[in-house]
Amino acid sequence: MVGSYVADSWSTGYAVLSTFASEFTNPSHNDSKAHAYLWLRLSNAGHAGVIAAGRNLSVLRRDRNSADYDFDNLLNKPIAASQVRAAHDIIRALGAAAVDPLKTQITDAIKVYERDVLRTVTWHP
Repeated sequence: MVGSYVADSWSTGYAVLSTFASEFTNPSHNDSKAHAYLWLRLSNAGHAGVIAAGRNLSVLRRDRNSADYDFDNLLNKPIAASQVRAAHDIIRALGAAAVDPLKTQITDAIKVYERDVLRTVTWHP
């Protein structure tokens, strides 16, 4: 049961993140790579709230995988509740960041990250 809370939190956070992230970046993957694509870019977006959202998504994914596959490491209700709060934090942070001029600053930071660090430019307006 607790594992389902974590899975639901990750799924909600990821769905919202994908929707909001389309404001900042153009995901090119529709598979397991899509998750890393999003959280890495948001974690390097140059804005504390968006960086935290990207990192929270990565933690939610890790905990979700643990809840789904590691039957020896059971999560308790307080941990599951914290994951639900993390999903809400992701939603709030990205909602606040999806407005100009902040949206443009974040998009520009993601473009620089792609160009200078990943050496792969995926942004297409």
